[in-house]
Amino acid sequence: MASTTIRKSYQGLSGVLMGVHDGTQNTAELSPSDEQVAHFIEHGWIRIEGAFTQQQADEWMANLWERIGMKPDDKSTWTQWRTHLSRERIVEVKDFAPKVSAQIILQIGAF
Repeated sequence: MASTTIRKSYQGLSGVLMGVHDGTQNTAELSPSDEQVAHFIEHGWIRIEGAFTQQQADEWMANLWERIGMKPDDKSTWTQWRTHLSRERIVEVKDFAPKVSAQIILQIGAF
């Protein structure tokens, strides 16, 4: 029943999703599988394969290490337990990881 409800919600939102995204992915790619829906209902989270690229992750991690003044491969530079990062670089989820933003809309109905 829940899977059917989510699928119907997905079909109703497909136009909205394509408006949110640049159209390079078809709606079938964004639709959750029955297994994902069941897992989300049971556990409250799902794994989204290909949510973002390795290149995106590498770029953001390099920026992070530079901003905090530490080196990932040198623990002697890890001098602070916690570091506050200002909002220097902001990217909306829909632009960074379209599959993730689609799932947020589908699963909870909003960003």
